[in-house]
Amino acid sequence: MGFELRRPEGAEIDDDTIKLFSRVAKWAGMAAALRVRKTLGPAIRQGMKVLDVGTGPGIIPIHLKRSYPYASLIGLDISLKMIKTASHHNRKLHRAPADAVSTIPFPLHGCLMRSNRY
Repeated sequence: MGFELRRPEGAEIDDDTIKLFSRVAKWAGMAAALRVRKTLGPAIRQGMKVLDVGTGPGIIPIHLKRSYPYASLIGLDISLKMIKTASHHNRKLHRAPADAVSTIPFPLHGCLMRSNRY
């Protein structure tokens, strides 16, 4: 029996991995968003920015937007290919390439942050 060990990707990611992340995210995204709602939900207020660090294909922000239409959800990922995939899944999602908090292209004051628990 063989399997491929998947590790968190870097800036360069192959198309097969993107397809795998997208497939898994489609069926697991709602459950992941539920965990985030339980953790961050009470703190999300009108006009607040919520960052999804390591957004991958951007499925979690899609589910969160349904519960918090008044918040600005922003997906961040180190991989430009993942950002493009997230854009394909939801054209209204704000997204940006970022490899660490120090490179996020806007001030963090007043933001809530959700990090990928890969």
